[in-house]
Amino acid sequence: MIQLVLTYNATTAATERGIRKYMGATGTSSDDFDVQAQARSAQKAISELWRDLASAMVDQASRDDGLRGGVEADDTRLEDLVIPFCVETTENDPTMTGTLLNESQRAFRSKESLAEEAVTRDAIGPFLSARGYFVLDDHRTQTGTAVAQFLRARAPDGQILQMRVRLCWRRTDGRANQRKIAATQLRARLINDSWDDTLAFVVERDRAEGNTHHLFVQRDGAKIIHAALIPREELAPIWRGQRDVSAELIAKGALGRMSKNHAMNGSSPTIWLQDDRKAHGHEVADVLWNWPGVVDLAKLAIAPALSEALIDDTYDDCPVSDPWRIGSDGAERRPVVRSEVQRDPQVRRAVLARAHGCERTGCGQKQHYSGFLDVHHILGVEKGDRVWNCVALCPNCHRDAHYSPDAQALNQQLLAYAEQFQPFRDHA
Repeated sequence: MIQLVLTYNATTAATERGIRKYMGATGTSSDDFDVQAQARSAQKAISELWRDLASAMVDQASRDDGLRGGVEADDTRLEDLVIPFCVETTENDPTMTGTLLNESQRAFRSKESLAEEAVTRDAIGPFLSARGYFVLDDHRTQTGTAVAQFLRARAPDGQILQMRVRLCWRRTDGRANQRKIAATQLRARLINDSWDDTLAFVVERDRAEGNTHHLFVQRDGAKIIHAALIPREELAPIWRGQRDVSAELIAKGALGRMSKNHAMNGSSPTIWLQDDRKAHGHEVADVLWNWPGVVDLAKLAIAPALSEALIDDTYDDCPVSDPWRIGSDGAERRPVVRSEVQRDPQVRRAVLARAHGCERTGCGQKQHYSGFLDVHHILGVEKGDRVWNCVALCPNCHRDAHYSPDAQALNQQLLAYAEQFQPFRDHA
């Protein structure tokens, strides 16, 4: 059993050359059977079965969530994907049959592809946080190897968004044009052979799921270079706009020999974020970026990180706001509680290093950025600045420890927890 890779647009002659090549590798004699006849037969079968086979393979892998780089496509045309066939030849039975490899024989997506996808999906939350979005939920569902991701976040203006995440085709080092394009599919196959029906299905499904936006993401190396935030109801109009611009450019010959419409990618409606292969190719992507309501989050300014060096709790580990420091003269003055005892910064670092989240029993809140946890001196810093007098608390629990009606009881619980870090006890 040997494997022969055939493509949709392979000629019969190319198929014949491939058969002869693998015959040589297996020592099969050309006298055993009519190579030309077998090549014609194989090519005819491929031509007839290609569409159904390719669509089934892509649909199974993508589950309506785009190829996501699991398949490498030349100029993103579905027809150029390859289908692996098994060629069976035996000395006693010189016949050739072409059959599609089953799931146990082939891996439609490589482990590398799946790992790269996970890296991209994990990077989106921190990417949004750095741009002022507060991620409330990162929900993912998986069917086979296909992952659907939904992010719920509070925008800088306070609006709550629910985004369906779609990843653009993965960039590797294998193709010259790979960094000149960025696109993602809305669905692997058409519904009722209708572009309009398919788009209506995509939008209605998002409406039913409560998705307000789409987030199309293109990662290149360690950096997310495109992140298109698209209002749900604008998706279909944007697709039609890109389709019309692509058709116009093709009709004028502005895209060279390209004859396939960008948006009509085989049987997959596709949105383009970038096309720099030809001088006018960017005009298709420009439809998206110039559309009202669409935001490229990758171009937003990154909020300055709260550096550990900038966190100074030397005199106050739970400050009350100072309203007289902002606004106009005559603003209301309020009393503040301050601790004037200097702290050892090494204690703070040690407490934060041991904590894996808020140390209050039953809380455990944590965020993956510095500055989220406060260091609380349970008995007050004036009575001791030691790791066994301190706990790491989230902002809410820290306020509870200072100001809630149950502060005294809470601090007793916290002290019982912190005493485990005392290296010795005074039994005198």
